[in-house]
Amino acid sequence: MIDLSDDGHVASMLAQLLRDPTLYPDEFKAWLTNWMEVSPPTLPLDQISGFSDYQIKSVTTDPEISITGGAAYVTSGGPIVSNLPPGKYLVIYSATGHGNASQRISVMVDNVTVDPDTPDCARWDSTTDQSHGSQIVVDLKKEVQMVYRSPVGGSVVYFSNRTLSVQRIST
Repeated sequence: MIDLSDDGHVASMLAQLLRDPTLYPDEFKAWLTNWMEVSPPTLPLDQISGFSDYQIKSVTTDPEISITGGAAYVTSGGPIVSNLPPGKYLVIYSATGHGNASQRISVMVDNVTVDPDTPDCARWDSTTDQSHGSQIVVDLKKEVQMVYRSPVGGSVVYFSNRTLSVQRIST
C-alpha cells in the first residue's frame, strides 16, 4: 500500500498510481466498483462507432394487398429494409392473411427468395384472418423484403399488418 501522508511525494505517488492500477488499495477498488454500478457514466449512443449498424430496423405496412395464386412469390408493396451494411442478420417477419386458399409469406434476401419449402417460410390455410410469422438468420449484403404467394392457381388471398424487422448480429 502506498503512503500518501508526505506532501513531497504526493505527485510522484499519484503518477505511480495512474500508471499501475494494480497498486490501488482494495478499499478504493471496492468503492469504485460500487460507484460505477450505482452512477454509471452517460455515453450518447451516437458516440459509439458502429452502434447504429446493430440497432433493430423495423417496417410495418398496414394496407391490405391481394395476391392472385400462382407458382411464384411476388413482391407487392413491401415492407422492405434496404441500405444495410453486409453481415449476418436475424430477420423476423409476420403478416395477417386470409382468402380462399393457402397463404405463404417469405423473405427475399438480396433479390433471392428464401426456399419456400423450408420451415423458414410461414404458411397457413384459412379463410379467416390469421396472423403468422417466422424468423431466419441470413447473410445479406444490402436488402431484405417480404414476398407473398398462394400456391393455388386462380385463387385470391389477402395480406395485411405486414411487419419486417432485421437486426445485424455479426459482420
